[in-house]
Amino acid sequence: MNRQLTEKDIIDMSYVDFLALLNETNRPPGGKDSVRRIAINSFIDSNSRVLHSGCNTGYCSFEIVHLVKCNVVAIDINKNMVLAAKNKLKLEPNLFKKKFSFQVGDAHKLKFKSDSFDLVFSGGSTAFMSDPSRVVREYKKVCKPYGFVGDMCLFYKKLPPTNLLNKVNKLLNIKIKHWGKEYWLSLYNNEDLELYYDYTNDMPYDPTNKKIREYSKKMVELSLDNYPNNVKRVAVEKLFEYMTLFNKNNKYLSYCVLLFRKDISRKQISLFGK
Repeated sequence: MNRQLTEKDIIDMSYVDFLALLNETNRPPGGKDSVRRIAINSFIDSNSRVLHSGCNTGYCSFEIVHLVKCNVVAIDINKNMVLAAKNKLKLEPNLFKKKFSFQVGDAHKLKFKSDSFDLVFSGGSTAFMSDPSRVVREYKKVCKPYGFVGDMCLFYKKLPPTNLLNKVNKLLNIKIKHWGKEYWLSLYNNEDLELYYDYTNDMPYDPTNKKIREYSKKMVELSLDNYPNNVKRVAVEKLFEYMTLFNKNNKYLSYCVLLFRKDISRKQISLFGK
């Protein structure tokens, strides 16, 4: 930013721009464990080329490169998120810097050659895109034959109250529905991608309001330390509102780590086994 933000700037800021301002890591469902499962079960290595869709500030990109030293192209439609990721990249050792390429890009229309990535994955960002079906088709298009398409998906294990879902959508300016796990499976299966790996777990939802407020204060102090106290107070309240709502919503959520293979051979049905 070329100038310090005002209270009004903070209040009017979108969720993604606010997280970029705070350099929030925006971990995927399941955090490091989910990234590890994607890395291990897609069989990528230091020679693999990976596309990270909806990279936010780059958490999954950095984690997967640190694990297997693969080459990652990471895209996000929000330029502030990409800028935050590039700023983090400056802190990486030279050995790793050449492994990353952070770009502004739209997953609805990927500007890469067909069959060019060993792994295409999202850390849960597909749910925030306006046309997930089109996005999955794009994932498949740029994935190599017998490569993998992966996602870390939140889904509702039980129906949330309508007013809670409406608050989430309003706060994030999105149109999430009470999707179950079958929604995500069918989204990828409909593109003729073969389910290869499936891990499911519940989301944690136990932080007290005191812990959420302490987290919010610390995040703002770390990122906006040079700002006046009145602006920091507004930022703390904004972050506290987000995290309190997410904590309530997590009570109804589970997540899954899914990997699909781009199988170009003729499929055969099986009675026993997969």
